[in-house]
Amino acid sequence: MRLWPAALVLASAALAAPLTAYGNARFGYLVAAPAGLLAQRPPDNGDGQSWQSADGQVKVSVWGSHAPGVLNQATPAAWITHSAQSWREQGARLTYRRLLPGAFVLSGFQKDGRIFYQKVLVRNGEEAAVLVVYPVARRAVWDRVAAQVASTLRWGR
Repeated sequence: MRLWPAALVLASAALAAPLTAYGNARFGYLVAAPAGLLAQRPPDNGDGQSWQSADGQVKVSVWGSHAPGVLNQATPAAWITHSAQSWREQGARLTYRRLLPGAFVLSGFQKDGRIFYQKVLVRNGEEAAVLVVYPVARRAVWDRVAAQVASTLRWGR
């Protein structure tokens, strides 16, 4: 894990929640996660990190990938179509889809009714992604926090 200057975290508009910086050395992406969540054991392959609330109801996950699926869907426009279809196949209902330069955002409701908010950066056959999942009952706080966390996702190299 590589930490990055707090000024970058604080520069992400008005903070909805205190954030902790995380940098991934393997894929070179940076993100800030809510400081109040508990870090989980990182995967052995070093592709990311996850955090969850003490009651396990809220989860933030970040990862990088250069898996064949990403390589075959090398543009954000192709990758958003692939990702949206994958969410639908899992029983999710998509309510928001936005294509950005070099990135995309998908949001909606998982099969279990929890809200998900996912942002994915795409470049040269690689992805860096953040996924925030939370119950509808916590929407008043977590809609803002999820957008805040997603806004901090960027390539660091």
